[in-house]
Amino acid sequence: MRKLAYVFVVVVLAGAGTVIYLGKTPTEDGEFHVATIGKIERKVNGAGRIEGMGEIPLSFGMGGRLDAVSVKEGAEVALNQELAVLNGSEMEMQIKLAESALKEAVAAVEQAKAPLPPEVITQAEEKVKQADADVKIAEQQLKKLETPVAPAAIPDWKKQEAEVAVGKARTELTKAEFKLKKLQEKKSGDDDAVVAKAELDAAKRELELAEERVRNYKEPAASLFATKAIDEKAKLQQEVESKRQAVNVAMAKVDRAYRPAKAEDVEAAKLEVDQLTNELKAALAAKLRLDNPEAPAAPNPADINLARLAVAKAQSELRSAQAKLEEAKRPPDQAKIKAAEAAAERAAIELQKKKLFKEGLTLRAPVDGLVVKRHAEPGIMVAPGQPIITITDFNEKRVRAEFDIARMAEIKPGMQVVIKSRAIKEPLEGKVLEQGRIGPQRMFREDPQAPKGGDIVEFIIAVSEPKGAVKGEAFKVLRPGLPVDAEVILERRDKVLVIPKSFVKTDNGQEKVLRVEQAASSQTQTTTKERLVKTGMRDEYYVEIKDGLSEGDKIKKPQAENSK
Repeated sequence: MRKLAYVFVVVVLAGAGTVIYLGKTPTEDGEFHVATIGKIERKVNGAGRIEGMGEIPLSFGMGGRLDAVSVKEGAEVALNQELAVLNGSEMEMQIKLAESALKEAVAAVEQAKAPLPPEVITQAEEKVKQADADVKIAEQQLKKLETPVAPAAIPDWKKQEAEVAVGKARTELTKAEFKLKKLQEKKSGDDDAVVAKAELDAAKRELELAEERVRNYKEPAASLFATKAIDEKAKLQQEVESKRQAVNVAMAKVDRAYRPAKAEDVEAAKLEVDQLTNELKAALAAKLRLDNPEAPAAPNPADINLARLAVAKAQSELRSAQAKLEEAKRPPDQAKIKAAEAAAERAAIELQKKKLFKEGLTLRAPVDGLVVKRHAEPGIMVAPGQPIITITDFNEKRVRAEFDIARMAEIKPGMQVVIKSRAIKEPLEGKVLEQGRIGPQRMFREDPQAPKGGDIVEFIIAVSEPKGAVKGEAFKVLRPGLPVDAEVILERRDKVLVIPKSFVKTDNGQEKVLRVEQAASSQTQTTTKERLVKTGMRDEYYVEIKDGLSEGDKIKKPQAENSK
């Protein structure tokens, strides 16, 4: 809550009350006077000074680092003027986040109001179809695991193939065993050697015949047959070469026939026998399996459980896809729209709060005033409520006035006051607000003849802000400590008949004046005649005439000093 401070002007009253006739001050040596219509006031004078009685300590509602203080002590400040600033980098980030949240919330409202495009519905339908297919596949897998499968009948052709494979394996094994046995029992000069020797002799004879044909061949003389002769000779030579190779092969066989079997050949034969033995065993085992098929193994419970879980998952995904499809086909949900709008409203309120918090980082003047104290400097950390600047409130300028205690009963709240000072060109107006302290006099009027000392009564006077330019400048000059004189208007009469007090004499309790009249015997001569008058308000110079005289009447000053 903003604390209000008031500026008071202290006015000290000196002397008794006076009445003011707003005209010329009468001269004591004047012999004649003309009764006139005017204004008369009765007032009480005092003196004092402007004081800053109400001070406003200004602080931030939050803590932080003080970045700047933009005013100095004694400076005038205007309403809402920036005085100090806290660091706002963190608040700027929070505002950006709040703005982003608001943007997302507004987009959510628009999305809730807008129907889904056709392609989204199509995608949802495709997902339902795929989920339905997945459910069927999972159910088929589960059914396959839960349902026992009878062993299938083995075709006859498979059994026949197995028997053929066994026979072939036995034949190959027999050959290999015979070859091995033959290698192990082989001796030089046996039947194989005789056969090989015969084959060699035959090959040599064929080679000799071929060479003989080459030797006996004669080339024809005619060139016509030269080409043909060349081809025939080449064929004979090729035949010779072929026969020579056959002789070499036959010689190799004879060499092997007469040479004992090698150890590596025997070993290779043994390996071949072992391999063929294993192949026979494998063929027999395959035939045995076909002759005696095994019953299928029972399904694994863990596999069944996994299959059931797969079915449940697929069904859940199907339900989810169907629900999303239904939601995509439904018109905009009013409940969702309202919820999205409420979220957007909350985001807007939150953003406004952040902005208000940011505004709270700037300390501003709550009123027009004057800086009287600067408590903190930039760079320090300040706590919430820690005073930064103190100002006085100049929205209402006041006067604290001291008056002679004898006039206390005459001064009432609401009475008009005239405020004067040598510092201002024009007097200002004010009004009595309330009574203050009673005690010894503290301040004195600028008039050296004004009484000093004694007891006083204090009154608070509000200074009215004038409308004119000249008085407005005078109003701005008022500052705490400025001495002023205050004149409280106790009573005022307007448009009344007034004359100087010295022209009224009292005779046996009756008030009289000497009115100048035309002499009866001469038009150029005058005479004076006493007239009874009824008086009213009076001051040190003038008195109000209620009855006995008229405006324009000429009166003469009495010789005797008996007027009051």
